[in-house]
Amino acid sequence: FETIPFIFANPVADFSINKDTLCANRPLLFSSTVSGISSWNWNFGNGLGINSTPFFHTYSNPGKYYIKLVVRDNNGCGSFQKTDSLQVNPVPAVYAGTDKILQSGNSVLIDASVSPPSQYGFQWSPVEGLSNATLLNPLAGPEQTTVYTLTVRDLQSFCSNEDAVKIEVFSKLYIPNTFT
Repeated sequence: FETIPFIFANPVADFSINKDTLCANRPLLFSSTVSGISSWNWNFGNGLGINSTPFFHTYSNPGKYYIKLVVRDNNGCGSFQKTDSLQVNPVPAVYAGTDKILQSGNSVLIDASVSPPSQYGFQWSPVEGLSNATLLNPLAGPEQTTVYTLTVRDLQSFCSNEDAVKIEVFSKLYIPNTFT
């Protein structure tokens, strides 16, 4: 009599991407509920990988990426290719301005910049000594030397970036003369 070979079902490649942080230089979580897989063959659109899930992958450049996965199970059977796409957004190019020197009791305008400013929300920290911590260019009058950090957030993609500026405070400038 003849032996009938056992036929195994092909595995199904499946994965999901946590797409809440689709920003350049921010890690994305890849996960899958597929089990019994012996090899994972990824094409991330910017490189290859053999990671089993869950894992993080980071895209350093903005753009559209097509992610492809083929898996092989413990029986050596391979899957069809599973494909997904994502649009990675740029992070804002923010400049908190040049460091300033300030006499105690005075204030100075922080010359921060991002373009176009209408596309972003702003938050400075710490807020102490600032005229308005949600303006791009607040007046700063801290009582002591302070490093202010500006966080800029894109209002559509929610990608954010930050930069810092130092406001150095001196109490009195002493200028000696010939009689001192």
